[in-house]
Amino acid sequence: MLATGSYDMTIKIWDIETGEVMRTLRGHTGTVRTLQFDESKLISGSFDETIKIWNWQTGECLSTLQCHTDGVLSVHYDGCTLASGSIDRTVKIFSFDTKQTFCLRGHTDWVNHVRIDSPSRTVFSASDDMSVKLWDLDTKQCIKTFRGHVGQVQQVLLMPSDFEPDAVPSEDKTDAASVHSSRGGTPTSSCAEAAAAAAAAVAVDARAALGRGFASDPARPLPPRYMLTGGLDNTVRLWDVETGKCIRSMFGHVEGIWGLVGDTLRVVTGANDSVTKIWEPRSGKCDGSFTGHAGPVTCVGLSDSRMASGGEDGEVRLYSFEGTGTEERATP
Repeated sequence: MLATGSYDMTIKIWDIETGEVMRTLRGHTGTVRTLQFDESKLISGSFDETIKIWNWQTGECLSTLQCHTDGVLSVHYDGCTLASGSIDRTVKIFSFDTKQTFCLRGHTDWVNHVRIDSPSRTVFSASDDMSVKLWDLDTKQCIKTFRGHVGQVQQVLLMPSDFEPDAVPSEDKTDAASVHSSRGGTPTSSCAEAAAAAAAAVAVDARAALGRGFASDPARPLPPRYMLTGGLDNTVRLWDVETGKCIRSMFGHVEGIWGLVGDTLRVVTGANDSVTKIWEPRSGKCDGSFTGHAGPVTCVGLSDSRMASGGEDGEVRLYSFEGTGTEERATP
């Protein structure tokens, strides 16, 4: 199934095989800006300042959370914890286990996107203040800020642990030649031990840079090594989370980027230029551009075999990666 939220204050559940609306969820009194769903429930955030939790199969609203003082722009749920970003410049965290809520403050403008990384117990947030922040959910502190975009940052995409970009120089990598003899061959025992010690020192430094929550717990998983961000400066940027540096900028859109999804195989973006693009994430090369929307592409979705784009023209376009890349359109 496919779920969409709209300026008309509704959420629609679609049958992706037929393109027909299966169900319409009503209850929000403002634009539905963000949503996430799984097999049984759907979570939506709206300009009416609320977050609603639905049984999308029956259309019943199960609960309403009123955490923010202005419109909700992003929600992310990992099964236990819900994070939300808002026009009120805050990130709110709600635990479904303890029923406790706390607030993360630090952005100076709208918080457009939030993304929880469950293993490391951290959350990333993207903002109109042109930064991305990394927060420690245990200490409730901002532990790193990423700057480089020259426009409002709209999206954050955390890359899987097996992702490794092509040909990206890293100042932190030990030079392999330094542990070989000048004549080549295999490393000596002492050189191998020195390399291992150096790697361990780098790991300790990486933990220390993330604050006491990581420095005091050597077993705690680190945040993802790489992330992608999309902004209204027309770029997608690849970041090394450990160093905080932007290591690649991907150009192709001629107007700002609103939507960004992906995995290790492909990344999909939607932009104000009415174009949807597919990128190869390791190289950063654009593999294809799709036109057809009569207005900005404000959201995109991705599965193993399909991608979807939603636009301000009121249309949802569904593309297949199998066969000839057929396109289906759906309108309310």
